[in-house]
Amino acid sequence: PPALMLWGRHDPYFDIAETLSWMQDLPRMEAHVFDGGHFLLETHAEPALSLMIEFIKRTQEMHPDRTHPGPVRGAQA
Repeated sequence: PPALMLWGRHDPYFDIAETLSWMQDLPRMEAHVFDGGHFLLETHAEPALSLMIEFIKRTQEMHPDRTHPGPVRGAQA
């Protein structure tokens, strides 16, 4: 499946090598490394949001039949 990874190169909890290993298992993964830390979505919100929106749009265009999810099995209203 398509995947988007946003990573902070200065994250003290997760090593950048982990991202590279995920790319081997997820060949359609798009990775973006920021000059940030663990709280990347707080410190780099605007560029991260732009990448997420663009990724979702591209994914929807590539798979238009998968963009309208039906009811979730077992879900209760």
